[in-house]
Amino acid sequence: MTKLYLSDLHIGNGSKKDDFRYDNELIKILEDLNEESNNELYIVGDGFEILQSYENNGKINDVNEIIKNIDFNYILSEIENNHSALIKTFRKYSQKNTIHYIVGNHDYYLLFDEKIKNRFKDFLGKKIEIHPYYYDDKWELFIIHGNQFDALNRLTLTKSGKILPPYGEIMEKFISKYFDSEVLKVLPDEILMDYDNIEPKMDIFLWLEEIRKKYSIGLDLEYKWIDMFVQFVRSKESKEWLKTNYPLMHIFSYLFINKIGGIKFGENLVRVISSLRGAKKTNYLMENVKKYYTKIELYLKNIA
Repeated sequence: MTKLYLSDLHIGNGSKKDDFRYDNELIKILEDLNEESNNELYIVGDGFEILQSYENNGKINDVNEIIKNIDFNYILSEIENNHSALIKTFRKYSQKNTIHYIVGNHDYYLLFDEKIKNRFKDFLGKKIEIHPYYYDDKWELFIIHGNQFDALNRLTLTKSGKILPPYGEIMEKFISKYFDSEVLKVLPDEILMDYDNIEPKMDIFLWLEEIRKKYSIGLDLEYKWIDMFVQFVRSKESKEWLKTNYPLMHIFSYLFINKIGGIKFGENLVRVISSLRGAKKTNYLMENVKKYYTKIELYLKNIA
């Protein structure tokens, strides 16, 4: 019996932000697995880019309202149109084998509406099981996407029973609505794809600086993004999330809201955070590994 675990495929609707380009490779894997029986495929969160495919006005702060307004059939049809051979392979695979679909922070909608859940099952295949998490008794494995442990990517339940989307989702929708259209339209399409994949978002300044140098553009991308970020922090959606999750610390957000120097303060604060992160960039582990292996190679050459 074979168990395959795949996470963060982010198979999208063919838009500029859909960067899944491995249809043929995944088809080959599924076809090889399908030659045997009783296999299990675990898609461990964000398998399909439902969030990214959902267009709105940039203001979202209620999961139930999103579900009411989302055109789920249209999103799935767009995904299928752009990845038709892959979707057919999923369906063929699921005729003999089980697909366990564990939701993540980009497809959590599947947990909140039975019609959406059943529609997704019909879309993906025959033997589909959807879970918030999964525990394998036989193998003693606890399988979860992990966004539940990330403050910016987990759902929030307010005292009134309202479910707030992840802060990262609220921010992405708000900023991208303006930043993407006003700034990235002057850059190649693949830049938008790169921008969307920067995590954590505080590292965006390193990326923006490189892009500005590479394309020799006069526009201050860093300042433009900061301006959008500060506007987002001042938004009603951001304030509600901060007040719910950090009732004491959210008071500091009023420094952004203050029209007298608020934008400038926000700019300086974000730049300070960015400079501090520069001392320990998110790829520091990879860089340490490179240095380690370089030392090993030199040592082996010396003793050879």
